[in-house]
Amino acid sequence: MEPSENTTEALVRQLTGSIRPAGFFSSAGNKNTQNGAAAASPRAILWAARTLDGGAVEVTPLFNGLPADPALKLAKRVERMRFLAQYWPEPALYQRDAMPTVALQGAATGYPQNKAENMRAYLPLIPAYLATGQRPKAETVVEYLVQNGAGLNEKLRMLLNKVAVSLRKGGEPQNALDCYMVLRKFHGEDEHLDFNIARTLFDMKRYKECQAVLQKAVSTNPGFRPAAVFLQKLERIPALRG
Repeated sequence: MEPSENTTEALVRQLTGSIRPAGFFSSAGNKNTQNGAAAASPRAILWAARTLDGGAVEVTPLFNGLPADPALKLAKRVERMRFLAQYWPEPALYQRDAMPTVALQGAATGYPQNKAENMRAYLPLIPAYLATGQRPKAETVVEYLVQNGAGLNEKLRMLLNKVAVSLRKGGEPQNALDCYMVLRKFHGEDEHLDFNIARTLFDMKRYKECQAVLQKAVSTNPGFRPAAVFLQKLERIPALRG
């Protein structure tokens, strides 16, 4: 009998299935340093990506800063998990360098035509990156959203919290912690977020950090009983006494 899919695998599959990448993405390659030597960089080669009608992700090289003409047949299809792992989101570059021209080209279908479409294309990548342990990529997208006045709306905050809970319960506490840290960085702190961070740190046996976060939560809201009870329980651990 085949083993059943665990919670984390199901979550990753769901989030990966919901993405429809479109815009600019970069991949690893070599860049010249100041002294002329070549150095490996995770964001050296720029590609255009779009999602086809059947759901496949297609990447194509750029000619003069724009997606290559489909007639040249240079595009290739990339499996979604491989795409998430190997390509870095570049929403700001696309908006600045290509979007105005792409919007004027009727043949350039499948690519964002305006800022709102660009945001919608990149936003679903945030939880997918976090669920697969790629926090820097997620922060690249969030930083772009914040710089363009969008930030983390309530719907996305709730989704990231749900993803974090599922990851923690599925035995991926580091990825869960990354979700919470993105929320803290771009949304700000509150006692409920601190409480969730503390629970994750506890699962990771990082008790001193857990204690400090709980103390901050109780200091912020002395009436927040779940944090106070958790802190009392934590302080019974021998290593934290005294």
